[in-house]
Amino acid sequence: MKKLKTKLKIKLKTNKQKYTITSPSNWFNKVGVKVNENGKMVLPMKFLLIPISIASEELEKYKEELLWGEKIKIIQSISLNVRNAETKYFESWSHSIIMANQNFPSVFPCSECFSKTMSPSHLRLICNPELSKLREEVNNKIIHVTENNKILIPNLINQAKQYYGTFLKMNLFNFPKIKIEDVPILFCKKHK
Repeated sequence: MKKLKTKLKIKLKTNKQKYTITSPSNWFNKVGVKVNENGKMVLPMKFLLIPISIASEELEKYKEELLWGEKIKIIQSISLNVRNAETKYFESWSHSIIMANQNFPSVFPCSECFSKTMSPSHLRLICNPELSKLREEVNNKIIHVTENNKILIPNLINQAKQYYGTFLKMNLFNFPKIKIEDVPILFCKKHK
C-alpha cells in the first residue's frame, strides 16, 4: 500500500450530498489511511470522518498569539468533536457486540448484566484507560466548565491535543477484538 500525501482531499457522498474532506494535521496518515492495490482509499469508519476532520482543522488554527476568546473556541471545538467521534465509536462497538450476542453468553447472570458490561463507557475503560481518563478530564475542565459558571482558561490546549492524539492511536477501521468472557462483569442491581 502507498503512503498518502500530507494534505489530501477526498469527496464523500452522504445522503446524496457531497462533502470535501481534507486531512489537516495529517490525520489520515496518523490513523493509517492507505490506498489499496485497486487504487481505492481505505478510510476509517465513516462516522469519524467529519468530526475528526473538524478537530484536525481546529488544531491547525491554534496559535499562542491568538486572542483568549479564539483560543477557547478552538479548544472547545477540538474537545467536542473528538468526544463526538469517540462516543459514536464506542456506542457503535457496544451495539455491535450486544446485537451479535442477543442470547448473551452464559458467564453473565442476565441480559442486563451483559448490556451493562458491554456498555460504551465500560468498553472505553477496559480497552483504553488513558482515553477514558482524558475524556473525564476534558469533560470536567473544558466541555462542562461553563455550565458551572466557571471560566475556561486557554492553557488547556494540551489536554485537548492529548485527547485527540490518544483517540487517533486507536484502530479506527475496525473495532478491537475482545473475548467477551474475559471482560470484567458489571452486575445489574438485581445481581449485585
